[in-house]
Amino acid sequence: MKRKIFVLSLLLVLLVSLAVPTAAETLDNVTDAAGLLTTDQQQALERRAEEISQTYELGVYVIAVDDFTRYSKKPDIYDAQVELFDRYGLGLGEDRAAAVFFISMETREFVLDFNSDRAHYAFTEKGRDLMEDRVLPYLRDNDWYGAFNEFLNVCQEDLEAAQAGTPVGYGEVSRNDSQEGGFSILLFVPGVLAAAITGVVLVAPMRSAGKKGQADDYAVPGSMQLTRQSDHFLRRTVTRTPRPKQNSSSSSGGSVSHSHSSGSHSGRSGKF
Repeated sequence: MKRKIFVLSLLLVLLVSLAVPTAAETLDNVTDAAGLLTTDQQQALERRAEEISQTYELGVYVIAVDDFTRYSKKPDIYDAQVELFDRYGLGLGEDRAAAVFFISMETREFVLDFNSDRAHYAFTEKGRDLMEDRVLPYLRDNDWYGAFNEFLNVCQEDLEAAQAGTPVGYGEVSRNDSQEGGFSILLFVPGVLAAAITGVVLVAPMRSAGKKGQADDYAVPGSMQLTRQSDHFLRRTVTRTPRPKQNSSSSSGGSVSHSHSSGSHSGRSGKF
């Protein structure tokens, strides 16, 4: 009887263990689910990402998928990336510090995500501008290895600068400081005030001037004498060529990124 109880208990424990997903399931530092890299390229990037992560105790990850909607029901790529971050337990240390470069090929979208206060200190908003400027050109040229390698280069440089106490771009204005697209309207306030004051100074003395009904009323008698008069018809032809318009919604050569914040996460997402 005791043996049967023991066997049943063992089977019950086994069934429960199979029903509960394992928490040890994780992603590599470089995950190429989209098949963009050769084996040698992925291994080289993996070694670099692991080395940077261990050196600075902050997880550095590159994740490429074919379509992010196959991995998450979240409609926004940034939210989907945060969900995957939690699902696979990414990050190092108790604060799960991390820097993630995530791309989806179907929608040609990217995410730069930073988790924990340590990551936010090392990767400033201005520093993220510079990271976009260096990484995105490779994506637009379909140079996947170049983009991922440059991301690792910037991560290493920014983490080294932060460790030295001088984070890249610290205290500088970012183009994403405004939620409306990268600039702050406050930058225009001094100029508007200066123009208004100048206009008041120039217009004030003119208020006492009387309005004349004819042009001759403005001439001082005897001040002008004409010795010869003649009329000439003048014609001028002006050709105007429209100037090519720049895409006002573009940034860094054709993409627009948007700032995000979710819990301990903050970062960027956009098209490439």
